[in-house]
Amino acid sequence: MHLIFRGLAGLLLLCTWPKVMAAEVLPSSVIVEYSADAAGNSDYLLSMDVALPGAARLLLDSGQIKSDTDSDIKDKNIYGIAISSDPLGVTVVEGGYSYLGKEDEISIETLHLAIEWNMDAWYIRYAPQQRAIRLYTERPLLFRRNYIDVGSSGYTLGLGYRSRGPWSADASYGKHRYNADIERLADEPRFALLFSPTTYDLASGLEASRLTASLSYDQVDASYAVLWLQSTSAVDESVATLYLASWGAPLNDQWYVEIRGGTLSSDIDDTVLGLGAVSVQFLW
Repeated sequence: MHLIFRGLAGLLLLCTWPKVMAAEVLPSSVIVEYSADAAGNSDYLLSMDVALPGAARLLLDSGQIKSDTDSDIKDKNIYGIAISSDPLGVTVVEGGYSYLGKEDEISIETLHLAIEWNMDAWYIRYAPQQRAIRLYTERPLLFRRNYIDVGSSGYTLGLGYRSRGPWSADASYGKHRYNADIERLADEPRFALLFSPTTYDLASGLEASRLTASLSYDQVDASYAVLWLQSTSAVDESVATLYLASWGAPLNDQWYVEIRGGTLSSDIDDTVLGLGAVSVQFLW
């Protein structure tokens, strides 16, 4: 379930944007973030948003997920690059590539395109994507290959509202389709024997759909936000639910700090996992 939380960094960082946008200027920024949960998992993420000529933006991400299971530390790497048009424009277009994976375990490569239409206080966002997923096996298969390739296509639809006051809200729905019957990973026990526990666990986290809703309240000296997310697995149809709250405040004109905390639960058991994150942002 931890991977669901990892995907929220960019979403919650949007809670800091209304303060910057109010100045009609978007400076460059770098964000360093650390997050952890009660199961011993932890993430490190470095994100950069660099201003380019013509008001375009270069977006860079690099990080690592550390999963601690029975004292066996397993690391997954995260990389991402994207280019966006002027975020303050009426129409915003963004395209990029991201990678998440661990050598000889799993790799997920994603190409995405996002189009956002801003209409005064409202905005609509449509983001299609294509993913290439490679699941490595513990023994060779046909033609001596030691991996299985799965393709995926999907999209996210979002609707948001930014008031002229301190309040803003948004909601989104995402859907993913796969070119392989990945439900068999859960239905047929023999597939579990093909993969390492790490690969099987990560594959089980592939989403069929995701629903999110958030509300934020922004002032000059502090920002507050709450988020609800529900994710359905494409493998076993289990549903994970996340509740998250955040607080952020500027330290001065260039430094900003944010703290987040919440719970993550699944309908397949009664476990409620606590998690939290802290990030520091530098603007220039």
